Amino acid sequence: MVVWPLRFLVQPLLSCLLVLPAFGADKAVLSNLELLREALGQVTEEVLRRCPSGSLLSPVSVVAEDENEANWLVESVFTERLTEQGLRVLQGQQITQGEAIQSQTELLFKIVQLRISYPGHRRHGMLGSKWVRRLAQVKLSVQLASSGRVVWLDHIGASIEDEFPRRSLSWVENSPYPFTKAEFKETDWNKFLEPAIVSTVVGGLVYLFYSSRL
Repeated sequence: MVVWPLRFLVQPLLSCLLVLPAFGADKAVLSNLELLREALGQVTEEVLRRCPSGSLLSPVSVVAEDENEANWLVESVFTERLTEQGLRVLQGQQITQGEAIQSQTELLFKIVQLRISYPGHRRHGMLGSKWVRRLAQVKLSVQLASSGRVVWLDHIGASIEDEFPRRSLSWVENSPYPFTKAEFKETDWNKFLEPAIVSTVVGGLVYLFYSSRL
């Protein structure tokens, strides 16, 4: 008389634990480098929106104000967006003395922040796959100069937050650039909770096996 009520309680519980949700399984996962590039794209669009009308005259020299390992990425995104606007773009070390003289506009930038972080993680379902929260943050100091005179300056930032499967961590960080990597910390309680859940499930299965024979 006691077996059947317990059995009816255990079976739904096991069903909930063993169902692995497919949420987000078909979503394309961007690498950290690609996500930073998207955030830089947002910053660049904001620069184009805020700078004074008519101040961007071709050719435009895109110049980094200091050394940073990610300068090439910023230059690449600026060049792409400015070219889409129909402007001829000159980049950093590619600028010759003659080109510097004929350049109508200088777009100078300094990277204030460009980083990836993992603010946390969660599990989809009790035994579902683990997902990592990811945050890409970019902030630039930008100034526009014409004939050596600064006509506009500002600090502009953007951030993008998403999540990806824990199993994809090595893939999203598959880049030779240190700024595309971040520290990922597992919570200590997971080390004890997961074995406990597995033990509960196994115990429940054993119980169902023997109770079904009664």
